[in-house]
This record gives sequence, C-alpha cells and structure tokens, in this order.
Amino acid sequence: MTPAITIPCEIDRRSIGHTAAHYLLEQDRFATFLTVTEAGCGKNPPTLHAAFAKTLRKNGFVGTIRRIVLPGIGLSSKNRRLREVLSTLERPGAVLTQNDRIALEVVAFALKDGLRVPDEIAVLGIGDNQTICDGSPVKLTSVKLACERLGHAMLCRMLDPDNAAVLPGHAVICAPIGVSERDSVRRIHPRDHYVSAAVSFIQHGE
Repeated sequence: MTPAITIPCEIDRRSIGHTAAHYLLEQDRFATFLTVTEAGCGKNPPTLHAAFAKTLRKNGFVGTIRRIVLPGIGLSSKNRRLREVLSTLERPGAVLTQNDRIALEVVAFALKDGLRVPDEIAVLGIGDNQTICDGSPVKLTSVKLACERLGHAMLCRMLDPDNAAVLPGHAVICAPIGVSERDSVRRIHPRDHYVSAAVSFIQHGE
C-alpha cells in the first residue's frame, strides 16, 4: 500500500498584512486602522495584525492602530463589540478583517449603525470569495490569495512523492497576489482640498 502523503498548507498572514497596509496607505486618507478577528483562531491573527501595524508605522503612520477579537458565535454579541469600537474610532477609519465573512458582518453592522461605507469606515477582507464579496450590502474589496498557484504546488508535491520525502513538514504557502477592488474601499481620493470637497458634495450633498 502506498503511504499517505501529508502536505501542510499555510496562509502567509505576514505578507497579507504588508499588502493590506500598503494598499490602504496609498489612499492617504485614514485617521485610524483596525484589524478584526474572531476568537479561537490560534496564532495567525496576531501575526496578521503585527505585520499590518509594523508596515503602517514603518511608512510613517502615527495615528491609532487597534486590534479587536470578536466572539466566535452570536451576532448580537459581535454587533455590540463592534459598535463599542467603531463609535470611538477617529474617522475616516479602515478595517482589515481576518476573512471575507467577517468583512461582510462588519459592513452590515456599520451600515446598521448609520456609518457610510467606505467614506467613514472602509472595510478590506481577505480571500476574495466572490460569492461573499458580491453578496455584501456594499461589495467587498478583498486581498486576493494565490489559491490556483497553491493547488498547483500541492498537486506537484502529490505527484512527486520523492520531493515530498526530501522536504518533510515543509508547508505550501498561500500568499497574497494583490487586491480585488470593489466598493467597500475606494482607491480614488483627490489630494486637492477643493476637488475633494466638490466630490464629497456631489456624492453626499455636503
């Protein structure tokens, strides 16, 4: 009997944090940043937040950077916790979530509390799940992962057991390959004060 081949797979949370930070910093408009994860997710979420915060600081951001952990179950509990935090954040703020499902929940809760997405609160997910991203009340901008590349790498390992034997325990890494931009974060932000005011008036009448 051919022995089973175990091929560990890891999401590169550190690189995702760097990618998200650079993407949001390009917009040059956020006064505060927040990462949102759920309880029971192990060591990866802190790694994501640490990389995200480090990149923001390294590129000169001096404002508030926070991390919150939502309860793993209970929409009402999550909503209460998010309301507490979002109500105290300096705006505009940018929220990076652990995955697209949590991003969808953040958008829904923010809209329910009367916050404008993305003008007051911009939300960036991870995973680029098109069903979730397109089904959100405000279509989700999301960090895209190299899932096809990951599948190819795993298949090569499976078809080459000698290679797997030479590299025991080496994980196949799923890295970010960019950002799929939709409506929950908009890259366009006029730097000129008068142009920005005109755009705001056209969009919101204020």
